[in-house]
Amino acid sequence: MNKRIILYYLIALFIVLLGFLLILLYSSERFNFLYSNEYSVYIPAVLNQSNNLSGEITQFFLRISPGFGRVYASIPPVFYDNYNLVYLFAKDAACNIYPDKCNYYDYYFSSNDVLFAEGFSGTAGLTLLVLQALSNKTVIVNYPITGFMLPNGIIAPVEGIEYKLNATLQYFPYMVAPYYNNSKIIPAYTILDLERIYFGEQFNNTYNVPKDYIDVMKNITNEICSGIDNSTVNYYISLGNYYTAASLCFEQKVTNPQFYPKITKEELEKDIADFYNYINNYECFGNYECEEIKYQVILRLEEANKTLNNLQESYWRYYSAIGWAQFLSITNNIYKENKCSLIDQQYTLMQYLYLYQLPSNLSCFEKRNYLSNLYFFYVSNSTNYVSNDTIKSIEQLDYYYYNRYGFSITSYNYLQFGKDLINMGNINSGLYYLILSIEYAI
Repeated sequence: MNKRIILYYLIALFIVLLGFLLILLYSSERFNFLYSNEYSVYIPAVLNQSNNLSGEITQFFLRISPGFGRVYASIPPVFYDNYNLVYLFAKDAACNIYPDKCNYYDYYFSSNDVLFAEGFSGTAGLTLLVLQALSNKTVIVNYPITGFMLPNGIIAPVEGIEYKLNATLQYFPYMVAPYYNNSKIIPAYTILDLERIYFGEQFNNTYNVPKDYIDVMKNITNEICSGIDNSTVNYYISLGNYYTAASLCFEQKVTNPQFYPKITKEELEKDIADFYNYINNYECFGNYECEEIKYQVILRLEEANKTLNNLQESYWRYYSAIGWAQFLSITNNIYKENKCSLIDQQYTLMQYLYLYQLPSNLSCFEKRNYLSNLYFFYVSNSTNYVSNDTIKSIEQLDYYYYNRYGFSITSYNYLQFGKDLINMGNINSGLYYLILSIEYAI
């Protein structure tokens, strides 16, 4: 045989053997990494045995290895209500905190003794596992935790608190849950509360809002509140809560006959169309915050066009669009990172949950609004959920996202309005705006 051919064969054989050796080495390292750290959490659940309800505590575990964001879980023999999705909810929520890490690992969830499972009340605990793994932090307490961790980082209330607490107190002094009004429950309303309770992390309770924003918002408020002398409006102006004041003035302008516009339907329709074309053709040159404001202006112009048969409502909605458009002049001075990839992950996950019945081909901003409506359904079903601590936790999460991803004008407007609505006693509307604020903060 030709010596050159023999040499080629030897080289090829060497390459194959080297490949097998590398695979064995990688597998060995992967195995060692996978089992070098195991994280655990206690999650309470409710058992229903012949209509006899009781609580139980189960320990869940997580190991991670280098990978591509894949999730593996030991599923019990009997499960309902898309239980297999709970692990994806946990991972996606943690991705908001560790976006640069979460998809570079694979996740292996397990539990020793779960024979039956349903619902999403374990997602807060499973998220805690992911936070432990991605940060490699050691928990300072091991209290059991329950709550529905939404993909945006808000923990929604869950049922069976009484049974879960009874089971918890047999072994632990406290339980963590999105619930107040019980001295044995430590409230947790967002993913940052988990970082605070379990890792001792501290986060900013304030945020320095850009001065440009304050100047423009104050001017918008002065314009729409012209001719209105109202003690509530004046109160919020005195606090510097200009968006709340402007929203209250808008309601008065829409409903009070004193502010009926001196314009015909045809004139208003033309004004709306002309302004729509101007905004639609406005160049943002890749500035994400500019695109966000364009969307908000166009949304209001579309609403104005839909309500043309109610001339007063249509006119003042058009007027509010003009107000929002004033923010375009300052968007070059405001940085907001485009994190639509995280919003897309949220929407895909909710598509799984709703069996692909959600609308397709939505823009990133439309998805933010749609997701907020879905999430509101989960946070508005408990009378022991909303407190001052709830508001502060959600506000803190907004600030965390501002510091991480940049400032969102829409988010801050809705945060302010949501807080004030709750303080006025309008709990549900306030909660909805707080959820909107989180979606736009990401």
